[in-house]
Amino acid sequence: MPSDRRTGKLLWEDIDTVNGFHQRGLETELVHANTKAEFLASLERIQGEASQGEYPILHIECHGSEDKTGLILGDSSFLSWSELKPFLTAINVATKCNLLIVMASCYGGYLGEIILPTDRAPCWGFIGPTDTIYPDELLSTFNAFYGELLASLNGDESLAALSARKLRFGGYYFTTAVNFFKRAYKGYLKEYCSESALEERAKRMSRKLKKMDSQHRPGKGAMKRLLKRTETPSFEKYHRQFFMIDLFPENASRFELSL
Repeated sequence: MPSDRRTGKLLWEDIDTVNGFHQRGLETELVHANTKAEFLASLERIQGEASQGEYPILHIECHGSEDKTGLILGDSSFLSWSELKPFLTAINVATKCNLLIVMASCYGGYLGEIILPTDRAPCWGFIGPTDTIYPDELLSTFNAFYGELLASLNGDESLAALSARKLRFGGYYFTTAVNFFKRAYKGYLKEYCSESALEERAKRMSRKLKKMDSQHRPGKGAMKRLLKRTETPSFEKYHRQFFMIDLFPENASRFELSL
């Protein structure tokens, strides 16, 4: 917003100075994207650069919507998490699942609410606040985070520096692609693989076979057993897709999970 304090610019200036001091060979860039078109075009450019081997930490600073469903951009337009997710996912695919997203916006941690087990992971790691956050808090906490990261190149120490600065409301939410997948898959199992869900699915399949006048109509119990046998193959399929093991086989050793 025009009247807002330019915390993103101030933070970038501080980070750029610290980066120059430590001489890590890293590049920093500040991008102003006020409209949805500018914002998404910037993400597409970053995807292209990532495809050439430049793996970014993507720091997004703007307002979060009060209903926790997306971002409010500089021209007051709304960008939902659902609209944003495919652009983040494309960058993460380009980095072979190595993208760290830092969402410096109110309720930024709620991006994880829309991740499905049938997706590809939109990032390797994610940091975002769970509640309202104020400009002075953004500056102090992320100066501490990036200052430690550039000084030590230690992710755990950097997160500790971030968490040490308490917020007025809520806190910072850090998670990884593994936890995103676990949470999403638990939801999938609850909705589709519980006893009651299997019962309902077996009934629907029986009705469909009856309507098709199929000569082979297994009983409801046999149908439930058949559905249960698909659980492990389904898990393995979604696991390979989410962590891009089908694209990058080396990711199998990075993201070892079992049903």
